Amino acid sequence: MRYVPAHAYSEVYKALKSPNWFVRNQAVKASIGVLSKQIDGYLVEAISDDAWWVRFNAASILAQKGHHGQSLLKEVASNHSDSYARDIASHFFN
Repeated sequence: MRYVPAHAYSEVYKALKSPNWFVRNQAVKASIGVLSKQIDGYLVEAISDDAWWVRFNAASILAQKGHHGQSLLKEVASNHSDSYARDIASHFFN
């Protein structure tokens, strides 16, 4: 697992809001090393991103976060308003 120092968390959060999908995608990938529960909300939000790679990687990172991440994926798969988000979340817990 990669580690992101706490002082850099704000940069990851900011990159997750970038207008460029490839920047958001790299931020999602870096988020595995963010040891803060706040990142989970950003990842759940990223599951409904316009870019498929961002959605895929956000779900993948949540899947790697153990029981808590799996619970979030199940919630997204069951209740998210975006059908693409539901679909990608379902892929990772089935």
